[in-house]
Parts: sequence; C-alpha cells; structure tokens
Amino acid sequence: MIPTRTFTSFTSAFNRWYDRRMSLLTPGALLLGFLCSDALIGGVPLVPWLFAYITFAMGLGIRAQEVKLAFTRPLPMLAALAAAHILMPLAAWGAGSALFGAESPYVVGFVLLMLIPLGIVIGLGYFRPEAAVPVVLSILIQQPGAALFRSLLRKIYERGAGRKAPGEVTMERKG
Repeated sequence: MIPTRTFTSFTSAFNRWYDRRMSLLTPGALLLGFLCSDALIGGVPLVPWLFAYITFAMGLGIRAQEVKLAFTRPLPMLAALAAAHILMPLAAWGAGSALFGAESPYVVGFVLLMLIPLGIVIGLGYFRPEAAVPVVLSILIQQPGAALFRSLLRKIYERGAGRKAPGEVTMERKG
C-alpha cells in the first residue's frame, strides 16, 4: 500500500513537471501518434474510455458546493459554449467560404480544422492546477447537448426553408 502523503507529494511533483513541459509534450505526442499511427491504430477504440476515465477521476474531487457555485455563476460556461458552438463555427465557416467558396466541400473541413483544437483546449483546461474543475467539467458534459441542439436547429432550418443550410455539402449523383 502506498502511503497517502508520499503519493500526494509524487502527484504534485509530477503535475508541476508536466505543467512546465506541456507545450513540448503535447505536440510531441501528436507527432508521435502521426508517425506511429500503424502501431497505435488498435488503441483508437480506447480513446473515449480514457477520456471518460479522466473525466470521472477529475470529478471525484469535486464537492457539491463547487458544482452549485459553477451553476450559480453560469457566465463562464455560457461564454465557452457560445464560443465553441456559435462564434467559432460561424467565423470558421465565413473564413472557409471566403477562401474556398460557399459551396466547396473544403469549407466543412476548414470548420473542423478550426473547431477540433478548440475542443482539445477546453478538454485540457481541467488539467491546469488553477482550473475551475466544476466549470470545465460542466462545459464538457454540456458539449454533446449543445451540438445536438445545433443539429436540431439546422434540420428545422432545412425543412422550413426547403433547402440546405449554409455551408452544408451534399453528395448527390448527377447523371
């Protein structure tokens, strides 16, 4: 059995070490994943489970009062959700449309190119020692619901207008 004090001091030291080197470790891990993708491809199904475990482990240290405080001051959560689901997609769609044309399939790729790093930054936000863990976890938990709501609004727009939504690319056969 590991003594609690020793384990706590080890994890604190590791967090300080990791925090100082995160700017090198993160791109290095991405590069390693790219270069060794054939060897690592078998672990892809484990990724959602690893993120679920990390989220669960981070949530274990949260008290009910902290969660209540996060929801009594919803501005940081709402700002992050608005940035991730309204402002960034619109800005990326506008920039992609300006670069490639509104009907280009590259616009969708450009939007994803802009949004994936934002999601990673929000996800990594709770690894910072000074992070407001309840707020960040609340944002992470609400992300799928916000994405679902945005998809529902798009479907309503499509049916009401009788056409596809801006930036949507359809693969129709001509012939």
